[in-house]
Amino acid sequence: MTADFPELAELAEALGLLDVVLDGEVVARGAYWPVEDCTTPPTPSAEIPAAFLRDAVSRVNGCLRWYALDVARTAAGGWIVIEVNDGQRSGLSEVPALDLYRAMAERLRAVPTAPHRLTSPH
Repeated sequence: MTADFPELAELAEALGLLDVVLDGEVVARGAYWPVEDCTTPPTPSAEIPAAFLRDAVSRVNGCLRWYALDVARTAAGGWIVIEVNDGQRSGLSEVPALDLYRAMAERLRAVPTAPHRLTSPH
């Protein structure tokens, strides 16, 4: 959402937050849109209720190891998941790249993982 499209101002608020998750833990958070492109400032990620975020992450765990979770505050004040993107296909939005990669490296060192094996049906 850019200032060039004021009729989309509500969409900018709706797509205000991006959480990057690795192995079930949020490793980075940021605004979905650049602040200077928004007609209203994005909601601070700290305002996402912890219980909502835990529930959203628990629903995806086991399906994707690394993903971006786009969340929004509804007009009524509740929270919804807008979309879930595989981490390889998601942009960084306003998440600082170096912070993200450092947090991912720390998480990968902390969580021993079983080797992923592809199995053939034959």
